[in-house]
Amino acid sequence: MSTVGTTSIIGAGVAGALTGIPVLFSGMIGVLLALSLAIYLIATRAGHLLVAAVTVLGVTLALQSPEVAAETVLTVRGEPQTATVTSIAFHTAPHCSVAQPDGRIARTTITRGCSQATRPGDAIGIISDPKGLLRPRGAGFSESLDRSLTKTAGLALGLAALSFLTIIRSYRVPSPRPPR
Repeated sequence: MSTVGTTSIIGAGVAGALTGIPVLFSGMIGVLLALSLAIYLIATRAGHLLVAAVTVLGVTLALQSPEVAAETVLTVRGEPQTATVTSIAFHTAPHCSVAQPDGRIARTTITRGCSQATRPGDAIGIISDPKGLLRPRGAGFSESLDRSLTKTAGLALGLAALSFLTIIRSYRVPSPRPPR
């Protein structure tokens, strides 16, 4: 059950990245699957602290896996393009709104490749999905993809191991009867 739960949570995020279905890509189906795993563990009378830890790991994995899957998909099938910066917003990091080469304004802001020195009219590199299912991303994200994949794999292994431990701990061994 631990590997089924972990695989289904990741699978929902991957399916969202591959199909572009918003409810899968948002991670909400993964969150529901993580909560379903928690309900199963509670039904098996597992320890509440362990169930809480499984739930936190499951929800974290559910919210992270669609973004990591999207970056992976863009690494495989994405097309590098040059986009023109249309506006810049400064929050904790600069966020650039861009127009794609065909003139369409991208429906997302770009942070990678956008800096304090970037101005409207500048050209920055983006990776766009030829199928149009995923939002464009800033070019040059292979290093952060490696870190994201490592972190996601660690979360997945941690969730599977903790779920397994929780399931094992939920089984009650009957106490031996005293001799007569």
